[in-house]
Amino acid sequence: MLTTTKRYSPEAIRGILVLSVSSVLFLYLTAWLLFLPFIDDDHHVRKFFFPGGTNRQLVANVLTRIGGAMIGLCGATIGFAMVRKKER
Repeated sequence: MLTTTKRYSPEAIRGILVLSVSSVLFLYLTAWLLFLPFIDDDHHVRKFFFPGGTNRQLVANVLTRIGGAMIGLCGATIGFAMVRKKER
């Protein structure tokens, strides 16, 4: 029985890492923006979110910036991988 191992390139690992981190942050802040206003102030779920209540304007601005950064970093990673592949 032959065993094969599939190895990812450093660019692919970097891209997966960037996509994972930015997606988790984006989902966290989206949950904060959409669901936190419907949760009571004394509920235990609130300890997982930033203190200070639901400043919706702040969260919307942060979500917009993280979404733009996610798109930019993914595009930069893909572009960097294409340039490195072309150099080989």
